[in-house]
Amino acid sequence: MKEHQPLISIITVVYNGIISLEKTILSVLGQSYQNIEYIIIDGGSTDGSVDIIKKYADRLAYWVSEPDGGIYYAMNKGIDRASGEWINFMNVGDWFYNADSVNDVFGANDLSDYDLVYGNTEKRREDKSEIYIPGDASNFYKRLMIHQSTFSRTALNRKYKFDTTFKVSADFDFMFKVFLYKHKTLHVNVVVSSFDLVGFSHDNRYRGFSEDRVIAFKHKGNLLLSCKVYLFYVYITGIGKTIDLMKAYLPGVYKKLKKMKG
Repeated sequence: MKEHQPLISIITVVYNGIISLEKTILSVLGQSYQNIEYIIIDGGSTDGSVDIIKKYADRLAYWVSEPDGGIYYAMNKGIDRASGEWINFMNVGDWFYNADSVNDVFGANDLSDYDLVYGNTEKRREDKSEIYIPGDASNFYKRLMIHQSTFSRTALNRKYKFDTTFKVSADFDFMFKVFLYKHKTLHVNVVVSSFDLVGFSHDNRYRGFSEDRVIAFKHKGNLLLSCKVYLFYVYITGIGKTIDLMKAYLPGVYKKLKKMKG
């Protein structure tokens, strides 16, 4: 085991999540990796979630319960409170795959040269589960990293705070910036977390597809990658739903190509 174990800030965002909140909390507090600070940001729950948080308050680095603007507002609040070298978001309804998940990532690996490290995820449905392996810089838009299985440097999270104009895909926007600006990333072949497919992003997946396209074209610094993302989401959602976006985007493409040519 490495002598240096960096402090990991684990952040849970919750709003009326009493059904699964305690399991999420226990999965964090039960990690064998010792150098963890745990932060919980509650959006003003009224279902008893706060009572569960108070039950474990003496083992938390920080917690708050107050109304906020939604999941990404809450995640940004957690970033502001984090003092660790790395951040992981383990939101309510999800949990670490086993007690050694964090240690399997940080206990034996030298990550000093990397800005973001990510592992595999158990995706859960009501009747079955599967192990999901994310992509890399070449195809992350097809096989996005799951933030519950991702650890990113706190400085990176503060540099690229979640864009709260996006309601579903601000994490995609964050990943797009990571790869667009060529930050060093590492995939580790470890199942880090267990992720509930029947959650907010899944329930809003078509809105997510729409936001993903907007994000791809917002970052026009990489024209080829933007076009790849566009074609992928045309395939996923159908050409009919992308006509308006195409009308808005094509003039920008023309101007960029003209500038490159001139």
